[in-house]
Amino acid sequence: MSFKYQELANYYREKISAGELSPGERMCTEAELVEQFHISRKTARQALGELKKAGLIRSRRGAGTFVRAADGGRKRKSKAVRNVILLFIDTASLADSYESHLASALSKLAGPENLSLSVRYLTTGDFFDEQAMKNLRGAGADLFWVDGFVTEAHEYLLMQLDIPYLLIGDWPQLPHGPQIKYDWQALGSEAAEYLCQAADYPVVAISKPLQNGGNPYYFYSGIQRACRRNDRPLLLYMSSSFNDFDATPLLNDHFRLFGDSKFSLVTSPHFLGSVEKALLLHADRRFDAPIAVAGAQHLITPSSYPKVRYFNFNIDEYATQILAAHRKLVDSLVRD
Repeated sequence: MSFKYQELANYYREKISAGELSPGERMCTEAELVEQFHISRKTARQALGELKKAGLIRSRRGAGTFVRAADGGRKRKSKAVRNVILLFIDTASLADSYESHLASALSKLAGPENLSLSVRYLTTGDFFDEQAMKNLRGAGADLFWVDGFVTEAHEYLLMQLDIPYLLIGDWPQLPHGPQIKYDWQALGSEAAEYLCQAADYPVVAISKPLQNGGNPYYFYSGIQRACRRNDRPLLLYMSSSFNDFDATPLLNDHFRLFGDSKFSLVTSPHFLGSVEKALLLHADRRFDAPIAVAGAQHLITPSSYPKVRYFNFNIDEYATQILAAHRKLVDSLVRD
């Protein structure tokens, strides 16, 4: 059996009209249509396009194509997105953190947008806990904003909830859902480039643990790129956990290993206080090299050290970008 695309579209239009394909039932993919009806990929794509234009089917990125309700999707249009959950994965709920400042900035914007915003912190273990996911599904969210250490496994489990979501941040590299991200790699590269130009010293980076994905990973990747470009040695010291921001033992080890050898230093705002403490403890070393501090503007406190230079991004501006991406996502849900 071979069809032109209009004939194939009419064939499925009749099946949907007759109730042989129910609302919510999964449609064949392009590849399955090609194999079943011995047609070209172009014909299959055009037929599905006709059904979408008619409002009979809709696609969800990463999930597939499904038969719409008999009203052609008007029910979806009437359902406003009001309840949003800002979901942080594998991050800590600390009083003066990136997460707390971002939540505050988004809350200020949510009110005028007539959104009800709540914040939840989940671990990876929660995603594999049936009761925890049942509670999340029943929380009444129309949409999730998802930040933190998100992996493809997290995203797969999010899709099982059948609730739209917007990924915030740099991971996964090839997300199934829509994503808004800040270029941490560029920020790290800018900070390290400054150090390479300011002094002819090796660069020491102090960071949270590097997970393959997430801000520390991309931040360090940018530092590494700048040091390679300038043929500058680079040493990395990582804290013991994501919630450990004490650079003192890390710099103690460095001075013990390298003595009075000069170095420049790049880090995030979380470590700045303990960096200054460590330099005071080792005042006899006469550390006079530049320090670059890169991260969220809200987290940076003035330094007493004379050679600190800041490389900032503004959380309020980032929150505004997230809200714009949210509107775009909601518009696409209405159009589907």
